[in-house]
Amino acid sequence: MASECQVIIGNHATASKKNKHKAMKTTIHPKKLFATDCLGALLTAVVTGIVLVQFESVFGMPRNSLYFLSGLACLFALYSFLGYFYFSAIGLKIIAFANLIYCGITIFFLFYYRGLLTLAGVGYFLVEIMVIICLVYVELKSAAAAGTNTTQP
Repeated sequence: MASECQVIIGNHATASKKNKHKAMKTTIHPKKLFATDCLGALLTAVVTGIVLVQFESVFGMPRNSLYFLSGLACLFALYSFLGYFYFSAIGLKIIAFANLIYCGITIFFLFYYRGLLTLAGVGYFLVEIMVIICLVYVELKSAAAAGTNTTQP
């Protein structure tokens, strides 16, 4: 499906005109990606730092790890908020790789706390990882299409 998608940044298309009508178009402005990332990070911060902490016995992830993940999500939300106003393709790549690091840390926690985690906990974090990886894919495609030297106001 990814090969069928066409990412359009502003007026620049990544597919040739020949394939323009054959491919499914997905118009994603980098500012919208930063906004989406910011809102997603805020949601993650609230869920991991407040909701899951209140239901630690239901999900099994220790509080200190939930607070750590929540803190990372807050930092990513701040970065994405600033990225919304000061966009650069490199900045989009940075948040994409930061998101991958978040996924790596979460996977580490899943293995480290495997004896404590419940099915609900594993399920929540696996779904979160899948959503983040989809976002990272779009962010990297958009950053590549926008070019590494462009800065948009």
